[in-house]
Amino acid sequence: MGSRNIFDRALKERSSSSGETNADKYSTILVVGSKQGGKTTMINRFREKGSEAVKPTMALEYTFARQSRANDLGKNVVHIWELGGGTLLAQMIENVITSETVASMACVLAVDLSQPRELWHTVDVFLRAIRSRVDKVFSGLIAQDSPIPQQLRKRAWERLGEDHADKDVLDPVPVPVCIVGLKYDEFRNLEPEEGKTIARTLRFIAHVNGADLHFTSDKDEGLRSRSKALFHTLAFSGGSGRSKRVTLDHHQPLEVPVGSDSLAQIGVPSLHGGDDTRINARNPVELWRVAFEQVFPPRDPTESDDNNPPNPTTDRAYVEASVDDMREQKDEELARYRRQSERRYRELAAKRDAATSAASVKPRKPAGGPRSATRRPRVGKTT
Repeated sequence: MGSRNIFDRALKERSSSSGETNADKYSTILVVGSKQGGKTTMINRFREKGSEAVKPTMALEYTFARQSRANDLGKNVVHIWELGGGTLLAQMIENVITSETVASMACVLAVDLSQPRELWHTVDVFLRAIRSRVDKVFSGLIAQDSPIPQQLRKRAWERLGEDHADKDVLDPVPVPVCIVGLKYDEFRNLEPEEGKTIARTLRFIAHVNGADLHFTSDKDEGLRSRSKALFHTLAFSGGSGRSKRVTLDHHQPLEVPVGSDSLAQIGVPSLHGGDDTRINARNPVELWRVAFEQVFPPRDPTESDDNNPPNPTTDRAYVEASVDDMREQKDEELARYRRQSERRYRELAAKRDAATSAASVKPRKPAGGPRSATRRPRVGKTT
């Protein structure tokens, strides 16, 4: 008993001297990106749930992971939010990026490398959405004299390198962002120039936004391990302690930690339009967009699957007898109400048409006014 008390006292003194407590520490990861690109599978690998059947993500789904800290000083808990549906529901990130979470969160932007025609749109929409939401949260915090916005901007530049040669043209996102290229196994089947265009474009986007860039495939054990380690770092180390490995060769799976690339190494975009195209581009980002879309024309918005999101009420993966029975009953009531409403509308329309027809055939009154039915007697001459 005495030895146990001594141990407890020593542990308490150690915690006090190091500034640590046994309170749990929380962080948040927001995973967004391409529809049906493999985001859920990546999360399951990190949580070691790889054998679970993967269902399509509906809107915003939540899970978590936790890790015990040394000497039983509480746990590290990460809240993981995954946004399904591609870019259709991008505005829902405002439910995750809040004044309470922004100081300890990271964003994973997952893009499907096998669908390059949707790649630029996906990356552009989500980076804009993340920036816009962070700026809005910062405005509220600044109004409260919170030091968090300044601290996060400082950390962003520290990750990138405050003395980086390209600092004058870089604009790092204040929260850690990692762009993950999924389905690298299919990416390798592209033509060499197509693969080069995708790789260089993503390197440029990641570099100017102060983001990590990482290619992976669920069909490669080595790449799975690397992406799991990256996810672990974002979840439990606040983005610090990233791998120092740098791979810039587009013939290999890219691994580009923030701050390790440069515009000089990336080069300039290859354009088919020559100098005219360069002159028409408003800025470097626009120039890269034009060059990318010359190789991969964007899909027609009407062809996008985002316009036809899946209906969970007809998906057999979400069967629940009591809920489904009630839904069927309500559907029948709604159909009956519609039929009654349509019938009443037709009856009212018929009455209105009949009244209109009757008014159109009513005899008109003579202009001189009504004539008397009694004839006035004639007055003859008196003889």
